[in-house]
Amino acid sequence: MTPSSTIIIGIICIATLVVVGLWRAMRRRGLSGQHRALIQRLWAQALSEKHDAMKVMQCDAVLAKALTLLGFTGSLGEMLKKSGPRFSDVNAVWSAHKLRNVIAHETSASHNASEIQRAIRSFERALHDLGM
Repeated sequence: MTPSSTIIIGIICIATLVVVGLWRAMRRRGLSGQHRALIQRLWAQALSEKHDAMKVMQCDAVLAKALTLLGFTGSLGEMLKKSGPRFSDVNAVWSAHKLRNVIAHETSASHNASEIQRAIRSFERALHDLGM
């Protein structure tokens, strides 16, 4: 290998590392203090709901708002597909969102307290993973 090819390979490696680093930094950007305060206020309002079903619906909406503020677009399902690596347990977030969908679309369905609490904890963990 010639010295010039070694230099070119080194430059390409460094450029690749810089691009990957910038890409990761952009994906991991967080919310501004103002947006974080908004999400915290919305979360407190969601938890103050009297009816468990509405509590799940509101928690789901708070997560959707946080992802929107982070620049994700589409339905919450679409945003979860795009933002999945940000979550420590994306499957739990999906389960919580699916419970929300059942509540929203199957009005006669009943849910026990442990399902509701598990969903709320999953939404809370998701917000924590986003820097809340």
